[in-house]
Amino acid sequence: MLHKNDGFTLVEVLLSLAIFAIIGITLTSAFMNGAHGLQLSQRRSQDLNTAQLRINEAILNYDNSDTDTITVVFNQGKSDQVSITVDGMLIQEEINGVLLEYFEVVMPDA
Repeated sequence: MLHKNDGFTLVEVLLSLAIFAIIGITLTSAFMNGAHGLQLSQRRSQDLNTAQLRINEAILNYDNSDTDTITVVFNQGKSDQVSITVDGMLIQEEINGVLLEYFEVVMPDA
């Protein structure tokens, strides 16, 4: 006598649900870690861009009339304001018709 198979057993259904749940949790965890890493990367990139902007502003406003230092201020006027002052000198040179300005930091002797 032939037996007709009309569906899945309860054990098969529960086993397949467990497998899908494990795969789903793994994929969700990987996605969340990737999203968090992307967010950290964007924040660091923003911080670096802000730092570069502040350095460029400090170079543009540089006045070497009485000192050979440059001060870069981050978060000016806020509670977490940070100032960095370094010794050096403003270098201006022309390369291929383009005037370049940069601040060369003087490294102290050890």
